[in-house]
Amino acid sequence: VARFYLRKNAHHAAINRCRTILNNFQGAPAVEEALAILITAYTSLSLNDLAVDSKRVLILNFPESPYLKYPYDPDKRGGLPSRVRKHTNTTWTDFNFIKSIKKVIPDF
Repeated sequence: VARFYLRKNAHHAAINRCRTILNNFQGAPAVEEALAILITAYTSLSLNDLAVDSKRVLILNFPESPYLKYPYDPDKRGGLPSRVRKHTNTTWTDFNFIKSIKKVIPDF
């Protein structure tokens, strides 16, 4: 949802969605992407102190994050080039979410 808002230049809405992820879903695979979206949204709004702080948190929690090497692109799945995206845990399929559901609901 935050990626959608970022694509629509609704930066405040994207920030609010990312804050929800960070506050309520710590440890989820989406946290890494949420931090990258925050950096992009804050930078777009010229809130540079908040962008720098979000980047600091990304570095501390995900020191090998591809979001530190590639600018976040809301038009791409996961915000990353496809050749890089396979190395992240930011999507349901990469996190084996679907596989976990199929164990519980075989016909899913």
